[in-house]
Amino acid sequence: MDKKLQLLYQSTILEHGQDPRNFGKPDRYDEFAEGFNPLCGDKVNIYCKYNFNLELEITFESVSCVICTASASLMTTELGGISKGKAIELIDAVLDGLHCSTLNQKPLSKQLTMLDGVKEFPSRIQCAALPWATTRKAMIESETRLE
Repeated sequence: MDKKLQLLYQSTILEHGQDPRNFGKPDRYDEFAEGFNPLCGDKVNIYCKYNFNLELEITFESVSCVICTASASLMTTELGGISKGKAIELIDAVLDGLHCSTLNQKPLSKQLTMLDGVKEFPSRIQCAALPWATTRKAMIESETRLE
C-alpha cells in the first residue's frame, strides 16, 4: 500500500473508531444479532429496523478494537436508507472483498475501500469482518424465523 493510501486508511479508521456513527441501542428494532470474535475478544451487537418505506436503519453497540468499531461505523453509514436485499448484496461484496479478493475491485464507496488496508495485518481481517457478518446473520435469521 502506498504511503498516501496508508495515511487515508489510518485517518478513516481512527475517525470512525474514535467517533463512531450510529452507536447505541435503539428503543425499538426489528432484527438483532450478537457477534463475537474469540481470537481478540471483540463483541458487537447489531440492531436493524425498517422505516415505513422498508429502508434500513442500523445501529450497533460494541466492546471492540478500533478496527471493529470503525468497520461497524462505516457499515451503518453505508447501509442506512437502503433495502434489505441491497444491504445483503453490499454485505456479501464487502465480506468477499475482505476474505477472498480485494475491496478495490468492488463497486463500493471510497470509504469502504479503505477497509482493504486491514489486509496489511491478516490477523485483523476478522476484526473488520465481524460487524458485517453479524449484520448478515441478523437479517438472514429473521427471514428463517418468519418461514
